[in-house]
Amino acid sequence: MHSVVELDSVRKVLDGRSVLDGADLAVYEGQTLVIIGCSGTGKSVTLKHIVGLMEPDEGQVRVFGELISGQHERIKNRIRLKIGLVFQDGALFDFMNVYDNVAFVLREIYSLPEREIRQKVEWALDLVGLAGIEAKMPSELSGGMRKRVAIARAIVYRPSLMLYDEPTAGLDPIRADIIDSLILRLKDEANTTSIVVTHDLNSAYKIADRICMLHEGRFIIDGAPDEIRKTDNPVVRQFIEGRSSGPIRF
Repeated sequence: MHSVVELDSVRKVLDGRSVLDGADLAVYEGQTLVIIGCSGTGKSVTLKHIVGLMEPDEGQVRVFGELISGQHERIKNRIRLKIGLVFQDGALFDFMNVYDNVAFVLREIYSLPEREIRQKVEWALDLVGLAGIEAKMPSELSGGMRKRVAIARAIVYRPSLMLYDEPTAGLDPIRADIIDSLILRLKDEANTTSIVVTHDLNSAYKIADRICMLHEGRFIIDGAPDEIRKTDNPVVRQFIEGRSSGPIRF
């Protein structure tokens, strides 16, 4: 399997605190990797390093075999064209309708003709189960619909790597399950490599090929969902048992 993402001894200090402390990670083509861990352990910081929004104090980050850390913004932008990022809050433009939100990158970065943009936007919205809502504004949508529009915007240019930051946060179990099913569908239909940050263990067990736990700046366990369920690692067990009654939001 080809490595899509590699973190090599990545260290990052923020506000005097070591958030990543020699973190090592490899994610392989076509896999869905889920990162779990308590709040403030550096999960979102890890995603920001992968997409080049943060620079490591030490260590290196490679994406698609190419160094992204320490590179000129022009090189980072070229690599980012193959990455889709779904923020925790969706990060939709409130002043744009759904169509223009999903079309934004196609217009601003790719400068495609409007006919091709429309075809791609309709394809993406249909894939996330939201065909026909192009004229609606974000304020008219439920939280789950906003998440799905954000995913449509991220997949509309068919990236090879998807990064999700708490995609089911704040959603009820039914809507969370819709998002999980969508992540699995993208993997099956497009062989998309995905990295998902979540506190929701039900979601993690459903979508993951591998689950890693970030603790005190390092990944302390890496295994298939069944391995994580059965582990005797005391830190991981405490995390799992604290959430045994269902997803807990922080």
